[in-house]
Amino acid sequence: MKIRESGEKNSSDIQPLIGGINASAAYFMWGISSLYWRCLSHVPVTTVLCYRILSSLLFLTILVFLWRKSVEVVEVIFSPRKLLIYILSAVAVALNWFAFIWGSISEHVVETSLGYFLVPVVNILLGVVLLRERLSKIRLIAVGLVIMSVLNLILNSGDLIPWIYLTIAITFGFYGFLRKIAPLSAISGLGIETLILTLPAVIFLIQNSNVVWLSNPQTKLWSTQALLLGSGVVSVIPLVCFSKATTFLKLSTLAFYQYILPTTQLILGVFVFTQKVSQPTILSFLLIWVALIFVSLEAVLNLRKSKRKA
Repeated sequence: MKIRESGEKNSSDIQPLIGGINASAAYFMWGISSLYWRCLSHVPVTTVLCYRILSSLLFLTILVFLWRKSVEVVEVIFSPRKLLIYILSAVAVALNWFAFIWGSISEHVVETSLGYFLVPVVNILLGVVLLRERLSKIRLIAVGLVIMSVLNLILNSGDLIPWIYLTIAITFGFYGFLRKIAPLSAISGLGIETLILTLPAVIFLIQNSNVVWLSNPQTKLWSTQALLLGSGVVSVIPLVCFSKATTFLKLSTLAFYQYILPTTQLILGVFVFTQKVSQPTILSFLLIWVALIFVSLEAVLNLRKSKRKA
């Protein structure tokens, strides 16, 4: 009995470590993926997006069959209500990918960083609007700070492009909300979403392939074709790590790891892409960070209260 109890204890102790490693790896890989998309700057963004969809579908299909998830995928396809959720999430993820790729290729990575920093507050607002949740005093302060920061960015930060960070924040916020009510795991869910997006992607590539490949000789290079085909791997591997992290970590714990992504993006934007950051932009980032500190502190306090009650 003692040996079994010791083994169970060691197993429970190592699970948060495994979850933390996978979560850190997932968000870090998502963060540095801008370097990958930058290598495809000579290819139109819409073409890159279409290849990302098709390549992701290929690798996700393999994983779905290996992990024996094909039955649940088929069930969703023949359920109109569940399928509608995934159609909406597919549109959200496509817009999010487009904005992220555009920002990376155009070297506006500070904006993509800002977009993901805004996601937690967008989630709070979606909870209020769609789920009729009440805001605590701490969250009211956090939302107020973020609204001030965004207004400051739009009015005073002429060096940033608003549609990038607003699109990323809103689409990822909606995507997170839709996936919470969706019935499938991350891998199976993204598999259905890419399947939904496949037909539009194929139609676009057929209609524009001659224009794309003949207008720029660089796109005919094997290196470019390899990067386009590898875009699915870049999308799926972090998702696999994220899926593993969700099995070992609570969602409240996982939420703290999500800041790795925008922080990595911000470092890349400033030091690798050498994007200039004005004083109004710095002020807005400071306001957002203070808001996120408030939200994080509230999450920690609520977690402690729930543990005491338990």
